[in-house]
Parts: sequence; C-alpha cells; structure tokens
Amino acid sequence: PANGSETLFVYASIRDNNGTLVTNASNEITFSVTGKATLLTPITIKAEAGMAAAIIQVSDQPGLITVQASSAELTTGSNAITTE
Repeated sequence: PANGSETLFVYASIRDNNGTLVTNASNEITFSVTGKATLLTPITIKAEAGMAAAIIQVSDQPGLITVQASSAELTTGSNAITTE
C-alpha cells in the first residue's frame, strides 16, 4: 500500500541464454527507481551467487514504480509495480 512506510525487496538475477541462474556470477549491479518510491540501499550492489537485492520504500502517494537493474556486461532488466 502507498502509506509511506512500506518497504519492498527487489531482486536482480544473472541468467545465461537458457534462463539458468549463473551461481558463480558476482557482477556489480546498479539499481535505479523511478516513480513513487525511494531506493534505500546503495545504488550499486555486488551480486552474490548470481543474485543482487535492493530495498525500496514506497511513498505515501499511489502510482507506478519502475525498478531497473543494469551492469556493464549484462542486459538491463526492469519491472514495474503499481501501488494503491
């Protein structure tokens, strides 16, 4: 809910061309957030076992939140969340 105190974990996974998690990947992942939320963790996080996690805090206004994860050697991914 858009109550200003809700936090969410968001995850980026590093996968090969077959969609399999690359468990030995440790790339630096840069997260960005647009919309009605704030990134609470550092912008850049080193992946562990092919996964990187960030925390966002939802604002007190409903709306669309887009989270993007990128790395120099990887395809950028994003996902959108709508709060009410």
